[in-house]
Amino acid sequence: MLHRRHSQIGIALFTLQIAFCALGDIREAPVPRAPAAAGIGRLSPELTTSSVTNTQVSFRPNDREHALVIALTSTTCPISKKFAPLLGRMSQDDQTPPIRWIFVDVTGSNSPNDFADFAKKHQFSGDLVHDPKLEVASALDATSTTEAILIDRTGTIRYRGCVDDRYGIGYAHDAPRMTPLLDAIVALSDDQEVPLLATSAPGCALTPATAQPGEDTPTYHGTVSRIIQANCLTCHRTGGAAPFPLETYEQVRSNAAMIRRVVSRGTMPPWFAGPQERHDYGLFSNDQSLPEADRTAIIAWAEEGRPEGSASSAPLPRTFDPSWTIGTPDHTVQLPSAQPIKAEGEMPYVDIQVPTGLVGDTWVQGWEILPTDRSVVHHALIFIVPKGRRRQFGATDGFLAAYVPGNSATIYPDGFAKYVPAGCDLHFQIHYTPNGTATTDQMTLGLLIADEPPTHEMRTIGIADRRLRIPPGAAAHVESATLMLPADVNVFSVTPHMHIRGAAFEARVEEPDGSTKTLIHIPSYDFNWQLGYRFAQPPVLPKGSKVTVQGTFDNSTANPGNPDPTQQVRFGKQTDDEMLIGYFEYWLNDEEDPDTLDRASDDQIFFEEARRLIARWDKDGDKRVSREEVPERRRFQFDLIDLNDDGLVDELEFVEAARQLLR
Repeated sequence: MLHRRHSQIGIALFTLQIAFCALGDIREAPVPRAPAAAGIGRLSPELTTSSVTNTQVSFRPNDREHALVIALTSTTCPISKKFAPLLGRMSQDDQTPPIRWIFVDVTGSNSPNDFADFAKKHQFSGDLVHDPKLEVASALDATSTTEAILIDRTGTIRYRGCVDDRYGIGYAHDAPRMTPLLDAIVALSDDQEVPLLATSAPGCALTPATAQPGEDTPTYHGTVSRIIQANCLTCHRTGGAAPFPLETYEQVRSNAAMIRRVVSRGTMPPWFAGPQERHDYGLFSNDQSLPEADRTAIIAWAEEGRPEGSASSAPLPRTFDPSWTIGTPDHTVQLPSAQPIKAEGEMPYVDIQVPTGLVGDTWVQGWEILPTDRSVVHHALIFIVPKGRRRQFGATDGFLAAYVPGNSATIYPDGFAKYVPAGCDLHFQIHYTPNGTATTDQMTLGLLIADEPPTHEMRTIGIADRRLRIPPGAAAHVESATLMLPADVNVFSVTPHMHIRGAAFEARVEEPDGSTKTLIHIPSYDFNWQLGYRFAQPPVLPKGSKVTVQGTFDNSTANPGNPDPTQQVRFGKQTDDEMLIGYFEYWLNDEEDPDTLDRASDDQIFFEEARRLIARWDKDGDKRVSREEVPERRRFQFDLIDLNDDGLVDELEFVEAARQLLR
């Protein structure tokens, strides 16, 4: 039997999401729609078509059926795939009075047999309709691959919209806050009013072309295929990181509406740096943003008939190595066992420490991270754990390599390499994201080893705000952290890191002359893309400069990815926690001590901790702590940091004690 899960509180929170913030272009949750615009109360179209087994399927209930659910789906759209297990369970549920289900595959780039296999895997119970030309979707006025329509026994449309709000564009929750389709089915079964009539359904767009091709309309073979090759195929290819390939005309045509949408919004290809005029240190060498002419051509083609053009104009196909893009690695480090990934919901980060297997000190000039199932890897960070240390010290030290969608490999320029000491381990921190099908992953790190020590050692440092506190409900809360540079620093790249409440990021430099310049400005941060931004001409930041990273966080109900806007949020590694880190790849001049910046970063942490503890225990306000002011159970710790045994500790003495302890 169906179980009622309707919640008035859930509907209230759901309705609040209509107030979109800056994240609306990146993250999208279902929002209420005007019922009339969604066709609520109208007679459903009188439509009959063939199923994948060549039986006739009517899109109106018959005399024996109480209602009909039409669920659009797709074997390639990542959001549709996440909803597939739930749709299978709902269609299998005992429904009294009886309800028939129709599943309409609107992918367009696979076969009826592919859809039948997909439906069998997810246990769809109902009629299966393959709709590659979107004829059924157009007759239903459907605009998304995740849309569901509920029709009562008279043929009247009673609900149209999302299945629930567990998954959307750019976010996922472990459980839904709203279940409008189930609520509507329960209400209709009980002859009650449907509580929520219509919502949007975030998924892959299905909007048809709005005009016929003109003389100036770009063609696929002449223009569009070349833009796709240059900007998309690295991920959108067979075996690539993207959820579907874009290697043929049919594949691109069937996804044209979604391509138009993400290109118009600027979210694909993924590049989130703001306008060039906001950056004071020049261009980025890995800028993936589309030139305006290419953006205009893609949009025009998608809107104006999507013409194929002459195959004689097609470019030569691009080829990709199915495994390593950096060439055969000199050394590999693999997870010791395959990691199980569940089918639905969220997963906590996986932390695994693995011996490198390297015999001696090693200089790494390049690396690549190769998952065995890219479809479930959101990102992975790999840190160096020196010999004798049991685990990674923190989120900012020892960084070696990262896997992010669209960027899983790096080769440093000649003369640059990273140092991996003998006897160290590697700490893999992996964020897996279930995609609707249970699977496993056993990723491998491949290393290119330099033949000789480099001219410059490439290092990474993280400037982090470990004390961040984001108040409940705050829509634009700002946090920052600053590091003063103890030497001239050459900056190779900067990688911002925040979690699902991160809304904007900026890194600024206040140089010794008092001038302030911007290193990186990201007006709309997206947790789904942990991109690094490499400078075409690495800037030299002079000694005494103050580098500040600043993050803006949205902890409000308007943030679709927010797991709980009622909670204060602190620094932590899990997705539901938050972070503010700017990772900087850099090198120092040859005559400078290579550890000087690491020590400055450690001092930043130590000073923060000293100020916190002194503020807590300093009862007389002299900015020092006496042994008597410390709780008795903590006095053994006081004795460790009272280096001169005078019974008093100030900030400098605390920091020096911490330095000695670290050494």
